[in-house]
Amino acid sequence: MRRLGRVCATVGVLAAAVNTIAGAAAADCKVRKQTTRTVIAVIDGQTIRLDDGREVRLAGVLAPEPPPGLAEEAIWVAAEESRKALQSLVMGKSVRIATAGQNKDRYGRQIAHVFLIVGGDDTWVEERQVADGHLRVASSTTSRGCVAELLAAEDRARRAKRGLWVNAAYQIRDAAKAHELADFVQSFEIAEGRVRAVSERKRRVYLDFGDDWSKDLTAIVSGRDRKRFAAAGVDLLALKGAKVRLRGWVERWNGPLINLTHPEQIEVLDQPQAAPQMPPDAAPPASSTPISMAPTVQRLD
Repeated sequence: MRRLGRVCATVGVLAAAVNTIAGAAAADCKVRKQTTRTVIAVIDGQTIRLDDGREVRLAGVLAPEPPPGLAEEAIWVAAEESRKALQSLVMGKSVRIATAGQNKDRYGRQIAHVFLIVGGDDTWVEERQVADGHLRVASSTTSRGCVAELLAAEDRARRAKRGLWVNAAYQIRDAAKAHELADFVQSFEIAEGRVRAVSERKRRVYLDFGDDWSKDLTAIVSGRDRKRFAAAGVDLLALKGAKVRLRGWVERWNGPLINLTHPEQIEVLDQPQAAPQMPPDAAPPASSTPISMAPTVQRLD
């Protein structure tokens, strides 16, 4: 299955975006600027080659990719536009490389934030490309810095319908429509909906977006990943009823599944809805199925 380390985005209110992060924003992102090099090639919308031979993959973002079934000779317009935009921005120009967290991916490419040197200012390449609608935000457990700024830039691009956001392939999916999400298995998707149920089993937390977890979208946080959410102050068990936006690689596990490995993959759009209050003397509504007769199905681990 193709994936990018189960990439992905953030709980809570987004920080204000900036056009560059050369000053305070760079400090917030905790990146370290390194050598200045020249870009000699643009491989795709998220990868460049420097004059010292290194290939650098832009951190925290994902460029459009052709769908798996597309013929090799066919052109995926969104991917080509993303590559051309990056080429126009940085080709033959001087850039600074800033690393944070893991330095290389499994292909040996350096993962880094890239800053275009223009006069006395540094333009943050990822933020510029996201704001122009050529990239989506896609963090990973080893590349989590600066996500709030990138999400704000992505939100502006989406609202303005720039770049890939006019393409039906990149629209936000309805988390309640599992039959549609099932068509996007093995692809990186953004889904939005209200959490219908939250459960915990064997240290895993399950967020369900439908009445039937065996068919509907489920987001899972495994035990080893829960510490990251706790450290960020995210109470997963309190998300029932909240409207959220998820991003990650869609897998198939009964119904569609998104694994959440870090809190930047989920944005809380509004708080859980309060249950309607019943008068003290009101009788509870009758159930068409007695609780004792309801079927019992266990989740598989």
